[in-house]
Amino acid sequence: YTTGFMHQSVRMSCACYLTDMLNVDWRHGARWFHHTLCDADFAINSMMWQNAGKAGLDQWNFSVSPASKASDPTGAYIKKWVPELRNVPTKFVHEPWLAPADLLKSAGVVIGTNYPQRHEFARDYSSAKSITADALRGARQRAIASGELRVDANGYDMLTLPGGSTQAHDGKKWRVFTVQWLRGKGAARPSSSSAPRSRGAVAPDSKRQRTIAEAFARAAQ
Repeated sequence: YTTGFMHQSVRMSCACYLTDMLNVDWRHGARWFHHTLCDADFAINSMMWQNAGKAGLDQWNFSVSPASKASDPTGAYIKKWVPELRNVPTKFVHEPWLAPADLLKSAGVVIGTNYPQRHEFARDYSSAKSITADALRGARQRAIASGELRVDANGYDMLTLPGGSTQAHDGKKWRVFTVQWLRGKGAARPSSSSAPRSRGAVAPDSKRQRTIAEAFARAAQ
């Protein structure tokens, strides 16, 4: 509400947290973004949320950790938009619940009072993602069994292209990219590599991460 804008990486982190970890219907996130963002575009917003929720034409084959250590290594972005944490040292600002009680007290933070308790699912990102993955697999298998969803021999979703959507393929069945762990037996579970492990701030380790971190720093100014 303050600016009507969110950096793309923040949008992706928010979408992954809502759909991958809290198992919330992607449509709720899409409605909220469309209501609050000044640059909201109905088609693009819906498409990106569908992909985040593994229901789109180009499903996200990745997940973004809500801890944001790589994107905001100094914590400047967090301290600007979550002023309750402005006095928390960088080492703990991304995950203040890991900070010693006396440190939080000296920083004026009381978890459960002026900073919310963590959602139950957010206590273990990897387990939360596994719960969501199992729920998605179950829903997908029911849709396949009912004939609502068609898949090819390799487990990819198939879509009949509606009239007017293409120049030469209207009415044809088209394979949609489907993440590996949804394609059937033997498919791997979603990677838990994005679950935060380090208790300290993590420095960006790639050019892309550094670029994102710089954008976060500018937004915090």
